[in-house]
Amino acid sequence: LLQVIPLVHCTCHIMASTQIPAEVLEKVRANDPSLTKVNLAYSSLFTSRADELAREFADALKSNTVVTELKLPGCGISGTGAAALADMLKQNQNITKLDLEKNQIDTAGIQAIGEMLKDNKGLVEMNLLNQSLGAPGEVALSAFVESFEYNTSLMNIIWRLTSRQSFKINACITRNNEIARRLKAGMSVDDIDPNIRRNTAAALLASRGADGTPGKWVPPPNEEITDKIEARGAPYTLKEMTAKRELLPDDVDPDKREEYLSDDDFKKVMKMSKDEYARSPGWKRRQKKKESGLW
Repeated sequence: LLQVIPLVHCTCHIMASTQIPAEVLEKVRANDPSLTKVNLAYSSLFTSRADELAREFADALKSNTVVTELKLPGCGISGTGAAALADMLKQNQNITKLDLEKNQIDTAGIQAIGEMLKDNKGLVEMNLLNQSLGAPGEVALSAFVESFEYNTSLMNIIWRLTSRQSFKINACITRNNEIARRLKAGMSVDDIDPNIRRNTAAALLASRGADGTPGKWVPPPNEEITDKIEARGAPYTLKEMTAKRELLPDDVDPDKREEYLSDDDFKKVMKMSKDEYARSPGWKRRQKKKESGLW
């Protein structure tokens, strides 16, 4: 979740990394399977060439498939270095944790990180706390809000915000955690996943029916059924299941007409399988039935 950290005084000793950046960089370039975590926290060797090394690591990590954590707190990275890392994360989907605490990342760098999230599906946690240049500007935070219309994987951002946009960002983080919970439980996320909702809306607009109504399935022209349909057991045809209520077979529940269709007819009219339909939220099932004339 979005963490708002209270100001505290800490007398604990910060442990600086003793690794040599050049040696770590070579392992990253070689895709060394033994190196899954890059930790150069508070490295004085890194700080002496901060943005240059940030760009070199970014270039190496673009094709690396082993590293899952990148920890570079207190390394003197500015907005330029942060932008290079952000560009890398548009391609690298293997890194799940990014720690850039206590650097010198300006609003432009934070904005680049925010924009990156639109294309990234790997990051789960990110630490941007205590940048020496202060809190990120509104433009940078807007980039996060906009990217969360696509990103459903980031579960936690550690930073301190005073902007009202923090409420929007926090709501998106909460949503992402709920999506993960539902997916783990085998539940539908159609009603909260922004990508699914956007694609569904686009499909409805694209699939205009014969009467011009967006997203409405219109059965092909047929002679209207005027006589009561004899009960013979499912499946029944689309034409039969769209007949007037009083003409339906006696063995058909008028409120569950879709259940009596064949699998092929069901998929044709509902644009999904029966299993997908059963996992869909109630509002979506009702919408599908209305659009298909099975209501």
